[in-house]
Amino acid sequence: MADGLYDEATERRIDGAARRRTVRRAPVGARAAGAGALLTAVALGLQEVFDPREHDEIILEVDTSGEPADDQPVSFHYDPLSVTRSRAHVRPWLLVAPA
Repeated sequence: MADGLYDEATERRIDGAARRRTVRRAPVGARAAGAGALLTAVALGLQEVFDPREHDEIILEVDTSGEPADDQPVSFHYDPLSVTRSRAHVRPWLLVAPA
């Protein structure tokens, strides 16, 4: 240490004292929860390997005959070149059946 920076007692403490390390253990319940989460992850991974999910094909039907009518409660304008330019218009007041 630099001379004169600290008093003697502080320098002895900094230089000579071995630091005690304390080990903090998780509570039993937390260890059991962690082990359960790990086993669940392993089981789900094995399930995905041995029993893969079927991927359903998504069919998109687009009416290209013209603009959708304004009296439709839900309309979707699809732009195949840009997902961000595709728009869905929902008119909830048209979903209610007239009395």
